[in-house]
Amino acid sequence: MNPPDAVIEQYLSVADISPKLRLSDDKVRRLFIGEPGVLKIGEPTRRVGRTYRRRYFTLRIPVSVFERVQDRLRQK
Repeated sequence: MNPPDAVIEQYLSVADISPKLRLSDDKVRRLFIGEPGVLKIGEPTRRVGRTYRRRYFTLRIPVSVFERVQDRLRQK
């Protein structure tokens, strides 16, 4: 059970973030894929018979992670 003072953090999608950073969806995915705290929902690449099924992930990025990456990009 969650403590009474727990804060539920809002999550953003790649489509929400790309216009804010003025970057393509693909660039935003590559920017956030390895960040700690990002939810990666989906299936990895797997072999089915003689072929492979491509991986498919949906990313959900917490606002705090977005702000952290945005601050890091501003410092460059």
